[in-house]
Amino acid sequence: MNDKIGILHLEDSINDSEIINAIIESAKIEYNYFLADCEKDFLNFLETENIHLILSDYSLPDYDGNEALRVAREKYPHIPFIFVSGKIDDGTAIEKLLNGATDYVFKNNLERLVPAIKRALNDYELEIKRKQVEISLQEKKEIIKAQSGKYIEINKELDFQNEEKEKRAAELIIANNELLFQNEEKEKRAAELNIANKELAFQNREKEKRADELIIANKELLFQNEEKENRAAELIIANKELAYQNVEKEKRADELSIARDKAEESDRLKSAFLANMSHEIRTPMNGILGFAEMLKEPELTGELQQEYIGIIQKSGARMMNIISDIMSISKIESGHMGISLSEVNINEQMTELYTFFKPEAEQKGLEICLKNNMESKETIVKTDRDKVYAILTNLIKNAIKFTDKGSIEFGYICRDKACDDRDKACLVSTTTIEFYVKDTGIGIDPEKIETIFERFRQGNETLNKKYEGAGLGLSISKAFVEMLGGKIWIKRDPVHLDFGNNRDGTGTTICFTIPYNC
Repeated sequence: MNDKIGILHLEDSINDSEIINAIIESAKIEYNYFLADCEKDFLNFLETENIHLILSDYSLPDYDGNEALRVAREKYPHIPFIFVSGKIDDGTAIEKLLNGATDYVFKNNLERLVPAIKRALNDYELEIKRKQVEISLQEKKEIIKAQSGKYIEINKELDFQNEEKEKRAAELIIANNELLFQNEEKEKRAAELNIANKELAFQNREKEKRADELIIANKELLFQNEEKENRAAELIIANKELAYQNVEKEKRADELSIARDKAEESDRLKSAFLANMSHEIRTPMNGILGFAEMLKEPELTGELQQEYIGIIQKSGARMMNIISDIMSISKIESGHMGISLSEVNINEQMTELYTFFKPEAEQKGLEICLKNNMESKETIVKTDRDKVYAILTNLIKNAIKFTDKGSIEFGYICRDKACDDRDKACLVSTTTIEFYVKDTGIGIDPEKIETIFERFRQGNETLNKKYEGAGLGLSISKAFVEMLGGKIWIKRDPVHLDFGNNRDGTGTTICFTIPYNC
């Protein structure tokens, strides 16, 4: 092809789009790139742009790769269609090939992407040539009807077609080799499943051991009952003692059941947390290692080099945030996190946060507002500056992350309240500073509100989530607030900000207090 090829990419992850775009550029393919993350954009690009190749994720929040394939095969059957996904399994991938997909590439095996694109474009070009040949052949047949003397040229054309068929046969052999590779991958997964089954068998044996121990305990209980029957002379006292013991046993059984449930829940949450942490650490590490490897390319341009370095720096910063959160939660769990009190100007700190987060919010198209309700001379308090800054940073970052449109407001007010001083046996007045962060984002499931601040808890405890992050921010923030002598909570009332167009009652408001020590 003489002109640039048009590549339409159906993908909702900007990171994945940038990685795939960079890989295609590294292959020195002349192309125009069109990114769509919804059905409307996908159909619009197909209708208005010169598209030669379609790349598609398998599953998107608002669209389905299956539907995109169906539309492409129905309206544009000549355009190659390649799935680039991390969720599709081998059986589904083969089914999509049978339904008209040209090829599929796993996101954890993107070195196959460029060969797959080249092979698809080659097939596309061959298909165009084949159609041109068919048209030419038809014209020649018409000429043959009138001029029978051109058999030699027709034979040459037939020879060309045979050569093309041989090339297609060679490509079919390559495809068969790819299928053999996929079968080997399935065998590896079967071996992993066998190991999992052995682990399950081990767990069943452990359960049988515990059942045997329970039988022994029951026999011991029967023996105790027989001994009690032999004490007929102390029947009244024994009955009272037995009743007391039964009540105690029921209490202990209830406590044991609660403790067991909590332990199982803790194990489940820790397992989900560790799996999520593994995913969160591998993602930026893959970006760092992958683009560091690409920097070794001898013919790399300065512009691409800077772009790759930027991606590596972004992945490194994300990795540092994860490590920082892990270190903080570790110090909190071990009791080694201390408090460093100093005089802090709350107004200056809030303005600093506003200045820091304003570009990030505006980049997402969000309005951000700071409300200071105290004069500067009244905002000098004695507290731990770094911990207050960390709490507000976590809350504002969450608000920006989980808000796609609308606005964010944060600020504070000074509150006076009466509390019972038991040591002095009288009512005294205390003053606190109440901070708040409001957003018009996706909100929090009401069922999660009671547990959202607990250790190893997240709003979404699965790996298949839209928003990146280790999920430690709220746990760390709660620990810091309590260390400073305050409390943190989520307001259940709908969010109504004083500006912006979002007034539908969605979003989240998180508040926390610290003592006003001046």
